[in-house]
Amino acid sequence: MNVAFWCQDGNDNMGSPFAKDFLSKMEDGTLQAGRGSTSAARALEINKMISFWRNARKRISSQQVVWLRKGELPCAVSRHAHFDEEGQYGAILPQVISAGTVTRRAVEPTWLTASNARQCGECVYKLHGIRMDYAAGEEKSGHRSAQAKVFNYRRIYGVGQPFAEHLLMQCNHRLSQPDDETKARHMYAVTKGLCRYQLSEEREWLVRELGLEVDRDQDDSVSLQEVCRIQRLASQSSRRCQWEVVGQRVWAGGTESEMFNKESIAHSEQPCTPVLGCRISHALEPQAVKDEFITSQVNWVVQSSAVDYLHLMLVSMRWLLEEYDIDGRFCISIHDEVRYLIRSDDRYRAALALQITNLLTRCMFAYKLGMQDLPQSVAFFSAVDIDQCLRKEVTMDFCTPSNPTGLQHRYSLPQGDALDIYQIIEITHSSLESR
Repeated sequence: MNVAFWCQDGNDNMGSPFAKDFLSKMEDGTLQAGRGSTSAARALEINKMISFWRNARKRISSQQVVWLRKGELPCAVSRHAHFDEEGQYGAILPQVISAGTVTRRAVEPTWLTASNARQCGECVYKLHGIRMDYAAGEEKSGHRSAQAKVFNYRRIYGVGQPFAEHLLMQCNHRLSQPDDETKARHMYAVTKGLCRYQLSEEREWLVRELGLEVDRDQDDSVSLQEVCRIQRLASQSSRRCQWEVVGQRVWAGGTESEMFNKESIAHSEQPCTPVLGCRISHALEPQAVKDEFITSQVNWVVQSSAVDYLHLMLVSMRWLLEEYDIDGRFCISIHDEVRYLIRSDDRYRAALALQITNLLTRCMFAYKLGMQDLPQSVAFFSAVDIDQCLRKEVTMDFCTPSNPTGLQHRYSLPQGDALDIYQIIEITHSSLESR
């Protein structure tokens, strides 16, 4: 069977079928070597195995390691049953830039970008954390969850319908161009809604003066067709004047229209986050860039607000850990994950503290945005991971080319726990107090 390959540049020449964009087609069997030949598939498999370490070699070798003598180790380590007298114990010094981007997100060349399974921490303490993620599953459009997540993030960050069409075609090359455009248009209409406009003060005055009947929505917004009609009638009444019709663009009719209307923050004279009031860089303020870099400004509002969320969580968790004498400390935050290193005896109290922290932080965000209630579905994390190593799911054993037997067999690392709010309340008896 002959399969037409999609080219990301439209009808241009495809180039090499061995390029990065087509690796997924080789994995799912769409692209195969000739009958009886396995050399090409094996070469690609080996290349993929070593690509991460090949790309990360310089970053990993530049890490600063400090080895500790036995007398410098904490008693909890040197007296532990698994302590090895002949072993070496040390620490990697963190090289994190706490506000390394325009959105104030942390920057670190190795650990914050690593994607393979890796062991960290030690057996006396539990790695404790949450991940704000979507449930795995197949999408109705025939795309995997990871691909749907890319689409969703780009949509939130202000990327338009042409990108959606591009991504849909990239994920499913069997889509025809008309079907691709229809699907993208439908998804944007259902989620983001339809674009409508608020009339400028000048235009409102003109509408009253001319006695025009305007078809408005409940929020006084008008459609693009209505804007064009008003513009045409205004031009007929006064050909010498150029009237500014549109005051503000709004979204309506979608499940997430209200969220996208928060784009107004990015378009304000001095954009700042709605919760902690952090200002955008002067270089990206509207008075400096006019109508350019709109996507970057919207991206800043989303990501910088996420940094506000992280900062509030860190402050709340530090207060709860100190107030209730929970032995633990902040370990690392990676994109949508927050991890704490907690003493094993305190792990369930720390899990409850994380849930309370999320509740307080969500309440702060809702209040600042003028929402007077908080749905239970967002008040608490779907689960808090309790584990001895850092991995995507607590049930994953990570059998990899360098560790074919898995974490449990080779390192004696059992599966962790992922507890929801009901399980945590039952275990802790609804209390942060030590028992």
